[in-house]
Amino acid sequence: MAAGETAERKPSACCISHAFYKAASKFPHKIAVIHASGFARITRDNTAANAPPHDDAIELASVERASSSRPPVYDGDDCFTFSDIISAVDNLSSRLRHILNGADDPYPINAQPGIYMEPSVEYIVAVLSVLRCGEAFMPLDPSWPKARILSLLSSSKANLVIGVESSNEEKLFHRLDTIGWLVSEGNRPVLCVCMNDIIKEQSRPLVLEWPCENERLRSFCYLMYTSGSSGKPKGVCGTEI
Repeated sequence: MAAGETAERKPSACCISHAFYKAASKFPHKIAVIHASGFARITRDNTAANAPPHDDAIELASVERASSSRPPVYDGDDCFTFSDIISAVDNLSSRLRHILNGADDPYPINAQPGIYMEPSVEYIVAVLSVLRCGEAFMPLDPSWPKARILSLLSSSKANLVIGVESSNEEKLFHRLDTIGWLVSEGNRPVLCVCMNDIIKEQSRPLVLEWPCENERLRSFCYLMYTSGSSGKPKGVCGTEI
């Protein structure tokens, strides 16, 4: 390289949370997530009424949707825009960072919180919020045996579990009382979140660096357990790339 020349700096890879924010900000009013409560109700009602087989019930439900709706939205569905997701992630990230830093407890909580939820808008927000804080998460499937979940929490030393609650039980995949056993048997705090409540929270300035711009960059973003050769679950760290 000749004197006086400077090497062109290649742009660093953007982290998932930052990349999502940039993309979502371009279409704030576009539907990002749909809780298909209405579609589930239609198929359930058709089945209860001795209606046609499942495939026919789905076809019948398709006819009932608004023809101009893209993606298809049914009466009773909950729709959340990209703006809703961004707002929820900002609010939960601020709350989560406060908890992980210790909050009123002088001893900070270990990172890698467990996320105990079925697929839902709350799951999406929880994952993005943990990543926004620059931490890693550990997915916990509610269908797993309790003993397995407790074993993974112990092995990972996760001191916080994020669960889901809702003010409308009919639209909830897992009611709050199904996570109650973790409160009593898990011996660790459980943070229960509800999308509608998070959105209603007063927005506050989020003073957090983007993980991709932070010098303290975590080497992995999620922790999953797989069965080892001995049959005992072993932790595997996954990266964003």
